[in-house]
Amino acid sequence: MFVQGSRISGFSYKGGNPVKPDADIDLGIRVSSEEYKELIKTSFYDPIPGGAREKDMKKAIEMGKIDNFYASKVPNPDPSIP
Repeated sequence: MFVQGSRISGFSYKGGNPVKPDADIDLGIRVSSEEYKELIKTSFYDPIPGGAREKDMKKAIEMGKIDNFYASKVPNPDPSIP
């Protein structure tokens, strides 16, 4: 897990202004390429060819990053953790 974005640099990306105290924190989780392929399948299940989900899936594959909207669709593998 890692923190990224304006909280790391101390400056916002828009205008280079100092980060506000209530700014959000961007987190990332590094996984192996095999795990990433599995997360892509789980996050973007059965996309319609040419549809928004397929376009977002291709972007996620190209960028190496799954947007939080799709990442939140991944089921929790450990039901003891809420």
